Amino acid sequence: MILEKATKSDYPKVFELYNKSFPKHEKKPLWLLKKNLGKNYDLFVVKEEDLVAGFMIAVPVKDSNVVMFDYLAVNTDLRSKGYGTFILNEAVKYYDGKKVFLACETLDDNADNSEQRRKRYSFYERNGWKNTGLITKGSSGEMYLLAFEPITREEYVLAQQFACGKLLAKLGKLDAVYHEELDYFKK
Repeated sequence: MILEKATKSDYPKVFELYNKSFPKHEKKPLWLLKKNLGKNYDLFVVKEEDLVAGFMIAVPVKDSNVVMFDYLAVNTDLRSKGYGTFILNEAVKYYDGKKVFLACETLDDNADNSEQRRKRYSFYERNGWKNTGLITKGSSGEMYLLAFEPITREEYVLAQQFACGKLLAKLGKLDAVYHEELDYFKK
């Protein structure tokens, strides 16, 4: 397996997987992704012959030490075969020395997809990601912020403003609230 930066010829397959993998309320508008790919966003892919096996969109915040892993998806037929772990590990290596973080849906037994949420959260934990105690609130719903080292609310907001622009971040009501009892780094 090789993680590589996507080329424009990969975009249609990535966007197809993106549309299949995320609910509407979690997706950034496609025009925003297209506008920022290769500029503010890094798009990485793993391929199996002609198939995009998985991808990750990362947002390295300009003039900052912060990188937000915004989207990670693996083709449904190839899940549980190590692609997600490989993508995460290689992307972390790529951004060595940076503070990387990602958002993962909060655990909620009453959610329609509660089992899927549990599996995702466990996947990130198995791969060394820790709960920072920050929970985002915005149009995507509530999400835990996971990282390898503490991050601040300000770093999260900065990353979202860089990813979406200040206006869209404000319209999306993107913010994070700290919950000390969830903070792995304070235990």
